[in-house]
Amino acid sequence: MKSAQLFVSILFLIVNSLFSQVLDLENVTLEQLNQKEHQIDKGVAAAILFKKANTKFKYSTENGYQCYTEFDVKIKIFKKEGISWANYQIPYYVGYNILGNDMVNVVKAYSYNIVDGTIVKERVSEVGQIEQSVNDSWKIMKVFFPNVKEGTILEIKYVLKSQNLGVLPDFQYQYDIPVDFAEYITEIPEFYLYKGMKNGNVPIEINESIEDGITAYTDKYDNSRGLVHRKIKTIYTVKDVPALVEEGFVSHNNNFGKIEHELQTIRRPNQKLQQISKTWTDVALSIYETKEFGSQIKKKSYYKDDLTNLIKEFDTEKVKMEKVFKFIQNRMRWNNRNSYMPKNSLEYIYKEKVGSAAEINLILISMLRASGLNANPVLLSTKDNGIALFPNSSKINYVIAAVDINSDRFILDATNKFCLPNLLPLNDLNWKGQLMKKDGECAEIDLMPKVISKMSTNLIGSLSSEGVLSGKIKKTYFDYHALSFREMIGKYSVESIASRLENDFKGVYIDDYKLENNYDLNKPIVEFYSFKKEGVSEFFGDKIYFAPLEFMEDNVNPFHQERRVSPIDFVFPSQKKKIITIDLPKGYSIDSMPATLSLMFKDNLLTYNFAIVAIGNQIQINSVFDINVSLIAPEDYEELKKFYAEVIKKQTEKIVLKKV
Repeated sequence: MKSAQLFVSILFLIVNSLFSQVLDLENVTLEQLNQKEHQIDKGVAAAILFKKANTKFKYSTENGYQCYTEFDVKIKIFKKEGISWANYQIPYYVGYNILGNDMVNVVKAYSYNIVDGTIVKERVSEVGQIEQSVNDSWKIMKVFFPNVKEGTILEIKYVLKSQNLGVLPDFQYQYDIPVDFAEYITEIPEFYLYKGMKNGNVPIEINESIEDGITAYTDKYDNSRGLVHRKIKTIYTVKDVPALVEEGFVSHNNNFGKIEHELQTIRRPNQKLQQISKTWTDVALSIYETKEFGSQIKKKSYYKDDLTNLIKEFDTEKVKMEKVFKFIQNRMRWNNRNSYMPKNSLEYIYKEKVGSAAEINLILISMLRASGLNANPVLLSTKDNGIALFPNSSKINYVIAAVDINSDRFILDATNKFCLPNLLPLNDLNWKGQLMKKDGECAEIDLMPKVISKMSTNLIGSLSSEGVLSGKIKKTYFDYHALSFREMIGKYSVESIASRLENDFKGVYIDDYKLENNYDLNKPIVEFYSFKKEGVSEFFGDKIYFAPLEFMEDNVNPFHQERRVSPIDFVFPSQKKKIITIDLPKGYSIDSMPATLSLMFKDNLLTYNFAIVAIGNQIQINSVFDINVSLIAPEDYEELKKFYAEVIKKQTEKIVLKKV
């Protein structure tokens, strides 16, 4: 018995020793390099063996406390598709108005390979480290690892330094590859109290303790000093984090797991408690009061003549708004930079006719106000920037305009040539925005569309006795469907759009393709084309089987995974309606038809209605699919998957014709 216990103890020590080695940099073994696949998720292209971070505060007489976070990351490449991790990217914030920019220092970075049976370690040189601007507020440090291939292990240690104590660096622990182990340690002087927030669905182990601490520093006379205090130490641990599964209908950046911290209180010795946690009003007011933002909106001399020629005395407020919006929309070209703070003077941008989102939309707000309208900025985080979990200027990246006319509110973004008032670019549709008024008041406004965007398809055709379906289609796009379609056709010729239809419809021949209203944004855009589709029918004896809706849809359930982690994002409420009239071949009559169907998903959030009737030798089908909300919670996924399965089953049901 004692021998067995001794064996178990020795085994436990060996396992723990190996595990601790795995969690240290520069401890790479032949066994790790020879590993051909991940131990749990066999098919992944790469895996993060561990990611560790430690946030500490350092003190200097010049700058006071600053935040230093040290990251250690170790990655294993299994397949060629995983080599993209050799371009490792570290984002950091540079959009402060008062504080110094965040800084990244790559301490060491190595790639490991096996060459002739031995481990070869290669260091990333300074040439392999490149800083690149993303926008006015963010930069990326790109680290390029050398000689990366299948089997390579990558290691990197870097330090992120920040003067901003209002938020700690985000700690992301979930990616599109698995993470075997992640640990985030914060060691914070007792003077600063933070609120930790988790995004994601992976369980985290949290251990918190209070320890004695000392912050060493050098005073202005070059003497070594130390601040004695207690520190709050928190350890966040997560193991065996699965890769984010690629799911359809997902918002860009909201589904991965991460930890965020917001400073709530400062409690210095012998001083009054200082509440730091901000409201959106605090954030908005601090932005509005900067000379780059608020004072620039007030300037109007540079566009005065243009505005005088544009606006007439008898114009209503709504007409003024529409004229100014269209003028800026047509005059200015967006440089694809998301921002809420202008980088250049608005006068210069107006003259050059090219600018960022902030520059274009602040010019718009200024002109609207100069027209006598109640126009105000709206701060937001775009979909690809994620949801702002708490009020902080580093969590927003965009500004648009809001105009109040009587009891109506119109939201405007002039960066997109195809948008209208209350028809924002899709990337703006990210839950809530913060409206900033002249008096400093801030109000939360809903950015999500209220109108149901419609798409209607009218098909008139005939089925031949050889099973060929041919006819004409008229397809009409409204609101967001029209916006999406206009953005698409702006990139292609009419001929290539017809070719895309042929590919989408899998073997359908398209002819006589034309468009109406593609440049008149106030009207729905309309497609017309003739079509011919062979092989829509099957023959068994003297009967013809065909599904009239089958060739018009991608009849694969988009919700095929067993479980769902993130919300289902339909982007905007919509209706897709089809009215189909088909003449049947001579010499045939209807043997059987699909039954009428009416489906409802959870309180009418989604509905599907299908009706079919026969009139003489003709069938008429009416199919309507309504999505009445933008978002569905992941806990409703199973029911939603079944709903879609029923819809697809109905759309693929066949009409049976028999020879007379």
